Amino acid sequence: MMPMHVTILEGLTPIGTAFLNALDPAMGIAMGKFEPTSAYVPDRHANMVDGDYIADRSETLRVERTDGISIVCRAISIQDWSELGERELHLLEISEPSYEALVGEHSAFRAYWGKD
Repeated sequence: MMPMHVTILEGLTPIGTAFLNALDPAMGIAMGKFEPTSAYVPDRHANMVDGDYIADRSETLRVERTDGISIVCRAISIQDWSELGERELHLLEISEPSYEALVGEHSAFRAYWGKD
């Protein structure tokens, strides 16, 4: 499976993109490296900055696939490790489109659910 490319938005403003390629099938989680745009402000958009919890951003952020379809999940979390030059996006408990519809062909999903 190719990583799924998504855009993270605050309102109509893109604050970054990510390629979701790591999964936790038991929890309905997808994650990948977060690439910020110039509109991204760590203290405003990230849940965690350099190990310090800032706030839950799930109410102010949304995620869309490249085809414009929104991904509905319980939480959107940006983990910003600026000191290390690393940022990750975590989508927790994906519900729409269904987790299987989004990542059902991924090897981790198939292995977890015994579909190989």
